[in-house]
Amino acid sequence: HEYKTWDGFEDKNVVVIGSGASGADVATEVSRVANQVYLSARNGMRVVRRVWRNGIPLDVQLYSRIVQYVMSILPSKVTNSFLEYLINSYFDHYVYGLNPKYPVSSQCLTVNDAFANCILNGAIIMRRNVKEFTENGVIFEGFEEET
Repeated sequence: HEYKTWDGFEDKNVVVIGSGASGADVATEVSRVANQVYLSARNGMRVVRRVWRNGIPLDVQLYSRIVQYVMSILPSKVTNSFLEYLINSYFDHYVYGLNPKYPVSSQCLTVNDAFANCILNGAIIMRRNVKEFTENGVIFEGFEEET
């Protein structure tokens, strides 16, 4: 939580560790000025945008009384599958290696409107675990070269 501004990250390769809201926000912001941004998300992440279908905010749709009631009476496997379908209809997490191993209901969603575009245009490259820190960078699991 030390990040304040992108000053000093211009034209550098940057590694952001952590896939929560702060990690996604920092990666998105720094990607505007950095040469390349790598986001290490050990357990994957689910990214959603603030405004959902028909221009209604996601939290208004997700936490309405009727939705909460229906979700409470259905088996969790059904609600998790439905939520997974909705989330992936916006941005397919499997295609970009973001999909966590855990059900949707057991992990917080990362809300960020610009993150998906940064992944799609290559400004942010997703990686899983950091294997090793080196003097000049990091080595990610499954990769031999330093970043």
